[in-house]
Amino acid sequence: MDAVEEKIIQPKSKSGEDPLNYPIQAADQLMALQGTVESADTPPTAASYTVFKEVNRRLESQLAAWQELQSKDLASLTI
Repeated sequence: MDAVEEKIIQPKSKSGEDPLNYPIQAADQLMALQGTVESADTPPTAASYTVFKEVNRRLESQLAAWQELQSKDLASLTI
């Protein structure tokens, strides 16, 4: 589960300067993109769409890995 979590969020980042040591992951990247898009009175730029598609693709991949982990590994732990 840790491997999936670490691709979605950065659990090691605890303080404001930690992103220098531990890179931000998909969830934080989407929040940063949201802030950028919402800060403008214009439609999102082509670059914003490109970033969204890339980050969303990575996030969907990790969510699929989580679903697989739940259905196989965690299911085998139940009695």
